[in-house]
Amino acid sequence: MDGGQSASQVILDVMCYVTSTGLTQIPLIAPGRALDTRIGISGFTGQVVSGTDRCFALAGVVGVLASASAVVVNVTAVGYAADW
Repeated sequence: MDGGQSASQVILDVMCYVTSTGLTQIPLIAPGRALDTRIGISGFTGQVVSGTDRCFALAGVVGVLASASAVVVNVTAVGYAADW
């Protein structure tokens, strides 16, 4: 995640994942909120500061296997301080 031009809160909702052994299948899972920096879901709170990068581990969270090599997520930025 890149903070871009404005600090903002981040929400990540996981939709599905892929493992290296199952590239021909994408197992759908019940959508789950893996991260919400507004309220501390996954232990992170506070805005992602502008001009900085922040990584979030999603393997083993909300139904994603620990062996997942990729995830499909919906990314939402809220509470940003300046125009994009």
